[in-house]
Amino acid sequence: VPVRLHDEHVNRKDNFMNMEHHIAEKRGGVDPGGATPRELDRFARSQASNKLTKDQRIFSNGNSYIGTWLDGRMHGEGHYTWSDGSDYVGEFHEGYMWGHGKKTWPTGRSYDGEWRKDMMWGEGKMTWPSREEYIGEFKKGIFHGK
Repeated sequence: VPVRLHDEHVNRKDNFMNMEHHIAEKRGGVDPGGATPRELDRFARSQASNKLTKDQRIFSNGNSYIGTWLDGRMHGEGHYTWSDGSDYVGEFHEGYMWGHGKKTWPTGRSYDGEWRKDMMWGEGKMTWPSREEYIGEFKKGIFHGK
């Protein structure tokens, strides 16, 4: 059963990052991935145990996460869904999207590849609804290379 948390338990950074996600999407640019929550709620962090656990959380801003946690942070494999319908399935490291994962936006755009600290970073593939795609390097959330 998912745990629903009240606003006072949702980290302000999650709400800020959610806002950044919406701004980047409206601009139509490449979202640098800065919309993922880190340190989602004070309660989870206070339960630090050095144990990897699996849990589902639904946050008061409508975002949700199901996957593994380590000391109150998303860590390992997980699925994060934003209230606007965007989602990310992949690896997390200490609260960041980090490792391999796929993010899909409601517009139909998707990125499948490497992430580092919530940013597209490394080899990846960006696909647009028009079926255009870019396959190659990303660095700090932007195209890097040919």
